[in-house]
Amino acid sequence: MEPHTTFDHAALDSEAEIVAEELRLSVAQAQRVVEWRRRQEAQSTRATQADQLGRVCQFFLAEGQNARLAAVALCFAAGLNRRIRWNSMRDAAKELGYTVAEISKLTLKAQDALGLPRNLNNKRAEHAGTYSAVQSANPWRSRKFKL
Repeated sequence: MEPHTTFDHAALDSEAEIVAEELRLSVAQAQRVVEWRRRQEAQSTRATQADQLGRVCQFFLAEGQNARLAAVALCFAAGLNRRIRWNSMRDAAKELGYTVAEISKLTLKAQDALGLPRNLNNKRAEHAGTYSAVQSANPWRSRKFKL
């Protein structure tokens, strides 16, 4: 005997029927509950999106006149640098005339302001201390450069 492989969509319970069984309501009442829950979820999603957009606007306004630098830092903060033409902060800095430190510092500010996690564009915490120690031991003003 072959296994039964046809699928009958009518055999499945609708969301309203499942809610009706769980809450011991009529299907009509359960349908109203399902519709209300969907409206609540949509409102919650809109509120969350509005909050995030507000944070982005605050970030841009806090950074003053340099909106281009803020936009680049925001892309690196969100990990969207693959969607723009620069693969690294160094590439962006070179083309735009900023320093890597400026972009990196603003990227960290954006991640903190928007609650974004650290990503591959950030230095790892264990390396940051090493860089700081090297800079403190040999500041750029006292280096001897041979041209």
